[in-house]
Amino acid sequence: MILIPHFAFALSAIECRPPLGPDARRAGWIGCNILLNKIPADARIPIVESGEVRAASEVRQAYDRLRPLENLKWKRAAGPSMS
Repeated sequence: MILIPHFAFALSAIECRPPLGPDARRAGWIGCNILLNKIPADARIPIVESGEVRAASEVRQAYDRLRPLENLKWKRAAGPSMS
């Protein structure tokens, strides 16, 4: 089991799925897939590793190392729209 902080999800890690068909209960709804291979390995914090639960202090320490990334400003690149 891994923890990925919300600020580690780049737009490149989100893949839009096709809208649900007209006969679906939620017709037209568009979902997405999260592409884990597009999230940097350093941003993935293991909680359970090799069947062993990591100490909460280790998980918090790993999260705290990533925390400065939360304040970075980013600019959307030109390209196809997600909507």
